[in-house]
Amino acid sequence: EPDIWTPPRKNYSECQETNRSHPPALHYGIARPLLTEIARAIVIGKLQTSAWVTRSAKFSSAAEPPHTPTMAKTSSDAQLAINDLARILLGVQRADRLRVVDLLDRSHLPSVNEILVKQAAIPAWKAMNVDSCPLERILEGFDERTRSATICLKKPVSTNCVAAVNLSKAWSLSQPLREACTLSSARRVAKTMAELSRSL
Repeated sequence: EPDIWTPPRKNYSECQETNRSHPPALHYGIARPLLTEIARAIVIGKLQTSAWVTRSAKFSSAAEPPHTPTMAKTSSDAQLAINDLARILLGVQRADRLRVVDLLDRSHLPSVNEILVKQAAIPAWKAMNVDSCPLERILEGFDERTRSATICLKKPVSTNCVAAVNLSKAWSLSQPLREACTLSSARRVAKTMAELSRSL
């Protein structure tokens, strides 16, 4: 009596023919955290690390509370690309009408302005604290008789230079950045500055 638990075996030639006509499907899954990091590297990496040289950043004072969560409207192609990336990661469409700030918060992606502020803050600190830093040449101090000179604020040598304007704002609008004694502490301040300016 045959064993009912053992399926009938096919001969070798039948198995080969089956595999040729119906190849086995291969399924690979990518974990969402890994997918997010890949997307960040591809899209966000395009803005690193010198976008602040050509794009004007909007700064929020580090002493103020976080900005009200409403994202300012922007026609920036870079911001639109980040918004679309966020939709892909979240599995939503433009027709769903999600606010940009909600898209970025849920996908853990930065806004363009957040990137710009963080990028500008670190070079600003280096310009004022690292010996022979060439970036110091595009900044200048205020008249010694003014309060701005007393607290070591800086202004751009030329207001037509976007990089100089960004550096001067980053340095002058953030007392914590001016008080940072090490590069690591400056980076922490820069991260906070970027978060405060996220929705500007």
